[in-house]
Amino acid sequence: MEDIAHKIENTLNEIIIHSGNQNELLVGECFCNHNYTNTQKHILMILKNENTNNKDLAKKLNISQAAVTKAIKLLLEENMLIAEKDNKDGRILRYKLSKEALDVATEHENHHQRTINSYKQILENYNTSEKEIISKFLADLIKNIRG
Repeated sequence: MEDIAHKIENTLNEIIIHSGNQNELLVGECFCNHNYTNTQKHILMILKNENTNNKDLAKKLNISQAAVTKAIKLLLEENMLIAEKDNKDGRILRYKLSKEALDVATEHENHHQRTINSYKQILENYNTSEKEIISKFLADLIKNIRG
């Protein structure tokens, strides 16, 4: 039992290290030609489907508004985003994708799908009962981590 507990600890630490302190961990390579962070690419992916503001992006990404502001700064400088004042409250900026950003946003969306597909491929090695145990374990692990 203790050996498995150590494997869990090592696995979680490996995930943290591999994620490089990003807000998500994707499997495989990104095929876009930009060196944006996963956070920046995820912002672009969100904005592909909806125009929104800093506060809402922070909620969706589960990061601080300051982190969103930092991520957005470079995207604005590189003309990947367009900032517009909100119609109802001119103090609020709403962001939308520029034409140049669409390919990056689409590739990030595809990268998410490739990640899900890789998990599905791994799960093909397990029967239904084992998958149920894995699912329950993951739910319990998350509950334990959150406290």
